[in-house]
Amino acid sequence: MPDRVILRFTKAWSKYNVGEIAGFDPGRARQLIGKVAKVHEPDEATDAALIEARNAEAEEKRLIEREAAIAAREADLDRREAAMASPAPTAPAPNTDPGMLTDPVGNTGPAKAPEPKADPKPTEKPTAKDGGKDDDAGKPPAQGKPAGGKA
Repeated sequence: MPDRVILRFTKAWSKYNVGEIAGFDPGRARQLIGKVAKVHEPDEATDAALIEARNAEAEEKRLIEREAAIAAREADLDRREAAMASPAPTAPAPNTDPGMLTDPVGNTGPAKAPEPKADPKPTEKPTAKDGGKDDDAGKPPAQGKPAGGKA
């Protein structure tokens, strides 16, 4: 493969602008030299200045991004410090100890089983002596006897 010829464009051509540098095969380079380009003579001072300018731009961009990141971190830190300086009132933490119970008022004490509720006194059913209909009221009839207990 033949070596490439490095050209600097003196006029805009195709995708290249004035001052840009590109490499071409010798045949294409001969067609462009004198019309839109000239052979590039490396100038170390110019190339070094271009490289330095590109590096400076990249460094400046990096510094701007870093300053923005630092500003964001400082704002976050200020927000956290303000939150720590004036804590919002909070409800007391719920009691999670299984050995302790909390009553509706919020007092805690040793766990104890709730006392069973006493059954209300059974009501006395009226008997025949007390003016009721029948002592056997509410009982199923015996086999072969009509309902109501009378045969």
